[in-house]
Amino acid sequence: MKPRYSPIIWALASVLPLYAQSTQSSILGTVTDSSGAPMANAAVTIRNEGTNFVREFKTDDAGDYRVSGLEAGFYEVKIAITGFKTYSQTRIDLASAQAKRVDAKLEVGDIASTVTVEGGTSQVETETVTLSNLKTARDFGQLPLSVFGRGWANITNVTAGVQSTNGIEVNGARDTANNFTADGISVNDMINSRNTANGFSGDIETFQEIKILTANSSAEYAQVAQFAAVSKAGGNAPHGTLYWGNFNSKFSSRSWADRVPVSFTNHNMFAINGGGPVVIPKLYDGRDKTFFFVSYSGARYRVGNRQFTIVPTPAMRSGDFSALLPTIQLVDPLNGGAAFPGNRIPANRISPVARSPRSSRISSTPIRISPVKVRSGSPTTSMPIRAARSTPTSTPSASITRSARRI
Repeated sequence: MKPRYSPIIWALASVLPLYAQSTQSSILGTVTDSSGAPMANAAVTIRNEGTNFVREFKTDDAGDYRVSGLEAGFYEVKIAITGFKTYSQTRIDLASAQAKRVDAKLEVGDIASTVTVEGGTSQVETETVTLSNLKTARDFGQLPLSVFGRGWANITNVTAGVQSTNGIEVNGARDTANNFTADGISVNDMINSRNTANGFSGDIETFQEIKILTANSSAEYAQVAQFAAVSKAGGNAPHGTLYWGNFNSKFSSRSWADRVPVSFTNHNMFAINGGGPVVIPKLYDGRDKTFFFVSYSGARYRVGNRQFTIVPTPAMRSGDFSALLPTIQLVDPLNGGAAFPGNRIPANRISPVARSPRSSRISSTPIRISPVKVRSGSPTTSMPIRAARSTPTSTPSASITRSARRI
């Protein structure tokens, strides 16, 4: 008989604590009539406009309601009670870990009649003292980003009190005083409390929002500042994005080492993502129940760099610098700055320490070593190197050129 581990796993899951910061939010408010009197026992229905997820509640004796456990997204709040027109407010933008107030004033009339208000809720935090800044998917998709790295920090750094030097510092605190969460799961480095390499993983197109809490955070956050990322999710309506960007040599200027046209550069970045309901024709219809969201992104670099280094010829290692005349004239610091005759340094003036490496092991004759390819994941590095050969030569001067190409 095969052992059954389900009860053991369930027991461990029940006993062991799971640590995470909540990303779920709340919608609350007060329902009154036109005179301002509270409306008790009014039916409150809250619907996620993307997934049609519905929560229902009743107002208390004071006309108050509060519905928690809501994911970030757009919601509709509908309030109904006999003898009054139904109140409906749509496109309520609910951010992560937010308490949003939606008050309603009902008008006398037929319950079948509906008064609809679209949007209109304030983005100002009125229910907490937390100071925060919200970066939405629109910010990541439309604000300028670095051509060499479409990172989330390009956007989150544009926040009051946030700066980036050695890391990310908020309100003058160290860069180790931040707390990072991705969909409620901590992605902090366990040693120094910085964001881990795989912390906010994925392309910025996958972010629904990143919330930066800079002051007066709740007790669930232990650090000075909090960076809470929420990824996109599927919904009833299929949706997705596609991005491709290119930067190449045509847009580059010559570096100081480029004696010929600019070094080769070709940089491609791309991302594609999409989500929607899980639908298997004739087998399963996941609308209002099951959703998916997938993302893929990547970068391809091909870069060539030039480096020029002058190495001494055998004649120069023997003290003969006549090849440099008339451009460079060597002078004798021990003889009042007088010029060395013929630009040649006498053999007795060359230190034995300096003469010892003058063996056949070093020469200025360039040779080519076969390219060495190093593969780490998808990138491949190829480095043809021109190095020194042991064969003596009479070449006046030589250059060592190193070029790197990364694909």
